[in-house]
Amino acid sequence: MAGGSKGGAGRPQELHGSPTPLPSLQQQELDEFWRKVVGETENTVNFNNHTIPMSSVVEIIREHQGDLMISSETPPVVAKVLEIFVQELTVRASMCAKSHGRSSILGSDIYEAINSGESYVCLNNVLRREPHFVATTSRLIEDGPTDHPYKSGEEATQISTEEPDEDLNLPTTSSGGTEETK
Repeated sequence: MAGGSKGGAGRPQELHGSPTPLPSLQQQELDEFWRKVVGETENTVNFNNHTIPMSSVVEIIREHQGDLMISSETPPVVAKVLEIFVQELTVRASMCAKSHGRSSILGSDIYEAINSGESYVCLNNVLRREPHFVATTSRLIEDGPTDHPYKSGEEATQISTEEPDEDLNLPTTSSGGTEETK
């Protein structure tokens, strides 16, 4: 990462200072999340049950693999890693929203969640390329990381109630997971 980063000395560029340490109660919540994930992963025998559509994962891997061969185990493992990543980022963003007295997760909560952990600050480069995050982060920098008066509940991103995507209609297994249909 040091070769392509303009941050110097192998450090990624950051929009808003160094990562913010989590309060102990939030750190306990995150530790509990990881204990649960590790327990579930250790007890998983079959990684072929996914919440992320395998067709999308396979397509992304094929686009970026070039001349490399991939084993048949790679897509399921990548799908599981992506699932855990999304879950952890959601937990972190939820903690940020709760710390500001809201129950809806805003884009600024995701930004704050990314800056709360050193392993995620590399995502700031991605956020800079997204116009809706640039507007959110510029307001966040002006107002400070703990002040979010600029978005009311009506402006928060709401989950669409339209017909779900066909790939997301996965049957549920007896253990509560999902299995992909072919």
